[in-house]
Amino acid sequence: MYSKPARNCHILRKELRLHGSWNSSYGLTGGDDWTVTLNSMASGKLNLETLITHRIPLDNLPATVKMMRDRTGFFNKVMVKPHAQAG
Repeated sequence: MYSKPARNCHILRKELRLHGSWNSSYGLTGGDDWTVTLNSMASGKLNLETLITHRIPLDNLPATVKMMRDRTGFFNKVMVKPHAQAG
C-alpha cells in the first residue's frame, strides 16, 4: 500500500486495481434508500440540521481544513457557503 495518495501514473504503471462499494439500495419502484431519505427530509421526519457543526464562508475553507487536519476541534459536517462573507 502507498503511504501517499496514488497518482494516475502509479495506478497505470503498477497495474493497480481499484475497488469501490455502494452502500445504499436503489430500485425503480421508489423504495430505494435515496427516495426514502429525500421524502423523509422533505416531510420533516428527518432533520439533519443538527449534524452540521460548522457553516463557513468559502474564504475560511483553507483554515478550516487545516483545523480538521490538525484535529484542533470537533467536526461532523461542514457546510461551505460560497457567497457568505467572512466575519
